[in-house]
Amino acid sequence: MGWFGSLRLTLLVQLWFIAFLFDSWFYILLSLFLCPGRSPLPVPHYPLYHTNPLSRAPHILVECLAGDFQGSLEYTSLLALSGLDVYAHNVETVESLTPSVRDRRAGYRQSLRVLEHAKRVARQRGVITKTSIMLGVGETDEEVRRTLEDLRAVSVDVVTFGQYMRPTKRHMKVAEYIHPAKFAQWKQEAEDMGFLYVASGPLVRSSYKAGEAFIENVVRQRKMAGQGAQETEGARRLFEEGETGL
Repeated sequence: MGWFGSLRLTLLVQLWFIAFLFDSWFYILLSLFLCPGRSPLPVPHYPLYHTNPLSRAPHILVECLAGDFQGSLEYTSLLALSGLDVYAHNVETVESLTPSVRDRRAGYRQSLRVLEHAKRVARQRGVITKTSIMLGVGETDEEVRRTLEDLRAVSVDVVTFGQYMRPTKRHMKVAEYIHPAKFAQWKQEAEDMGFLYVASGPLVRSSYKAGEAFIENVVRQRKMAGQGAQETEGARRLFEEGETGL
């Protein structure tokens, strides 16, 4: 069956489990990544959405956080067209720090190409693209702004900012603990640039609950309208009214 075939079968089993036993759920976050030392194998002959179990539970929205598939646009297309609602891939940091912060196989420009391709092939399906940036690893304000500009240039919809926290002593040290006021500043600047939604704070991670609520409203209204061109004001109002209860 091969590595990708095994992964695909595992994902299908998980989705069937979700669709039949957790049909009261409404937002599912899946993580998909390449195992260390493994290279992408040929893409299967048919994409996941042909047998997507969630077609039996259309009220469930799916976000998938994926790696860059080592730059494979075939894999990117397969995932973007699999029936998911949110395609998430994290650039993690600014371009100059990418070699020291991210896995050696990752690349800043490679990540931008993946996000751009996912949006291009799945735009008509209304798929939202999303990424995350860690602050406190040595970046400058100008580099963060340039990163936001690069993300908007490839039509990324959602961005989150969080504080880098050192997992273990074997990982790189924290360069700076960012003040909450700075996170608020980045939220405002990103919103002014036209991002659909921005979550920014020391404890924010890519799977942010308030963000899920807002994105869910946007996706559902896009589906009801049969278009994915732009966010609706109704979705924003629904989010703002319910945000305090999250």
